Amino acid sequence: MSVDAEKYKVRVGDGDGAVEVELGVSSITVPAVTLKPGPVPEVLIGHSKGLKQILLERGLITVGEKTKGACDTNDKKKRMAAKAQSGIGQTESADVPKHAGMAGGTACCLEYLLSEQPDFKRQQNAIQELVISRGHHCIFLPKFHPELNFIERYWSRVKWHARQHSTGTVQGLKAAIDEAMRDGACDLALIRRYARTAWRWVDAYNKGLDGVLAAWAVRKSKCHRFVTEEVDRLVNEMKVEQDRAMQAREEAKQARAEDPPVVLGVLADLVAAGALGDGDDE
Repeated sequence: MSVDAEKYKVRVGDGDGAVEVELGVSSITVPAVTLKPGPVPEVLIGHSKGLKQILLERGLITVGEKTKGACDTNDKKKRMAAKAQSGIGQTESADVPKHAGMAGGTACCLEYLLSEQPDFKRQQNAIQELVISRGHHCIFLPKFHPELNFIERYWSRVKWHARQHSTGTVQGLKAAIDEAMRDGACDLALIRRYARTAWRWVDAYNKGLDGVLAAWAVRKSKCHRFVTEEVDRLVNEMKVEQDRAMQAREEAKQARAEDPPVVLGVLADLVAAGALGDGDDE
């Protein structure tokens, strides 16, 4: 009948027995009352509707529309290959999004179309809901950056301790793991050192450092939670020298490209000196 503030009203039944109900647009499971008149099979209640049914209810697709459910791995590989062939910048990621997106007003797949809906974007995962419901903040660290998460250093220490004290048997490994998880293997003071190191990495990235320069700055700094100004100054000087060296290499490479090939240059010198004849004088 109508849609209002993420709720839609529907009339179920015919004649005097019809009833009006409100259903949440965000519902992804089959409710006890649906758009279709009549009783709902009990085996379906509480189960997932499926992508196509949700999008049909929202009017985002039409019946019989031929759109695949989700982009597969081969699609992503093709887009990655095309991006690699077109050229990747020095600071540009070689990865590509999971979905190709919209092309000519048509979505690449149903999964992408649903993921772009405002209520689905706002939906938090189960971990976030649990943490926030307890009055805390839930902050996820960047992917593929274990140096920013000091618990990774803790697990590394635990595994190292387990390897050092394992007897080579399953029972010995279990005993070594139990011992490594106690304070003896990694006490509170060591964990705090790991946390301070992680904060120095965060500060190095905030200062625009990356790669080898960031690692050098973190090792060189002795402050608890940030990279010192002296180290920052030295890193900037190293960066300037690095840029100069790269520029010199590029200029040398360009100069070599403009010079004639070595073989052709030698032949030209021999011809000029008369060392090579045309073969008719013999």
